[in-house]
Amino acid sequence: MTLFSILLATALSVSHDSANISKKVCWFDTPKAVTAECYQLRVPESKTQKISTILSLPVVVLTDSETDEKLAPVVLPSIGPLYGLGLGEEHIAKALAGFSSNEFGNRKHIYIDTRGTGLAKPIPNCPEEEAYSTQDRMDFGNCIKEISAGGSDVYEYRAERAADDIVALSEAMKLPRFHVIAYGQETKAIQILARNNPNLIKSAIFLNPEPERYPTLEYTAESWAIAVQRVVQLCRHSTICSQKYQNIFEGDIDKSIDDISLDPLTFEGEPASYFLQNEFNGYDIATHIYLGFENAEMVKHVPVLLSLALAGNGQQYADYVYGLYQEIDWSQYDYGIGEATTSIATYCQDRYWVNDKRQMGKQGPYFLKDIEANALKNYEYYCENVFKKPSHSFAPDAIDDYNFLAVYGDLSAYVSPASYSFFAKPSRGQRIVVKNVNEDLFESECTEKWMTEYMDMIDAGMMPPIKLSPCEPKVIDF
Repeated sequence: MTLFSILLATALSVSHDSANISKKVCWFDTPKAVTAECYQLRVPESKTQKISTILSLPVVVLTDSETDEKLAPVVLPSIGPLYGLGLGEEHIAKALAGFSSNEFGNRKHIYIDTRGTGLAKPIPNCPEEEAYSTQDRMDFGNCIKEISAGGSDVYEYRAERAADDIVALSEAMKLPRFHVIAYGQETKAIQILARNNPNLIKSAIFLNPEPERYPTLEYTAESWAIAVQRVVQLCRHSTICSQKYQNIFEGDIDKSIDDISLDPLTFEGEPASYFLQNEFNGYDIATHIYLGFENAEMVKHVPVLLSLALAGNGQQYADYVYGLYQEIDWSQYDYGIGEATTSIATYCQDRYWVNDKRQMGKQGPYFLKDIEANALKNYEYYCENVFKKPSHSFAPDAIDDYNFLAVYGDLSAYVSPASYSFFAKPSRGQRIVVKNVNEDLFESECTEKWMTEYMDMIDAGMMPPIKLSPCEPKVIDF
């Protein structure tokens, strides 16, 4: 980025309430009953450099005539790849729909795209490509080096700096103590936010959270196996599913897929050009099944994949997977370097990969160990050859002093079972951990009900122990 463009970005708008934020025209239409105010928050890329690139982060505030200013607002940040969906057209439409349906009660909603995410600018990317796959470590590493040579520090896009963006938002808008909602890897940034700024937030709500300082690969195999067994159990209790896919109830699924690793499924025809090979091993099948745990609709494909794989019909399996891949909106997986480094730089910062290296391969079937090994190789490359930054350590009781609600989907193959106990340990804060909810947490009526209920109780100053009202989550209908 040139010095001229940095100066231009700094001078684009007139100050509003703070030297770091200015009001701007919204880029979307709203229902008549909803009032939307849009802002541009400017933050330095680096906290330590005297001269730093200025980042422009979009902020959207939603209110209506029923909004109760006495209630603490709720902040909904976008942070990092996949989970950081951003404030683009599709996702702002979902935000407006949620607000109009009185989601989270009569609270003010505040959305922000943190650095490297969504509509935040600039997002560091290589000139030749808009996005790189984190699985291709050589291309990814070369891209990061190219960006660094151009003056941007990709290490400034870690979770800790995303947390700083939310602090800057709070200061610039003079927010009262607020609630904040985060999902998956986003929760790491919010844990850092709460640990470093306990007086800023009233509560944090975590959906499928991942502990801030926890090795992420250690329980990959166990998480996958638990999720698959849960799907098999749900299928067994569904008349249609149990009749169509009887073979998934026979024998040991893990061992059967391990056997496929030794004797891969083969196929011919059109799908071959799409998958670039003519066979599927256990690693491939596990990867396809992982994809099925994205949401409730995708989970419905898991019994089919299991049944075809266990039947040994390579051609039918290939045709089905090929059709499934054609239906997926792959644009949701397109993200730039700034978004990818949010999670990777955080991983390297706390040297999770060192712990993973010690634990990897201690449990689980062969094909899942293969997944762990490949992921570990990528992280070793990033951390040792690209970032080369010092690690940080945090006190094990760092999260004890703030209120939070953690909700886990019962079909999550991405969250380690050990994180349940991590978040459920004794606390001085108002802490509630809920498990076994429909995997599609964003579509769960129970999840929405519990989040609103929890925020209301915290705002009312209720003393512990506080309890959520009963709610029966929907069961996936195959």
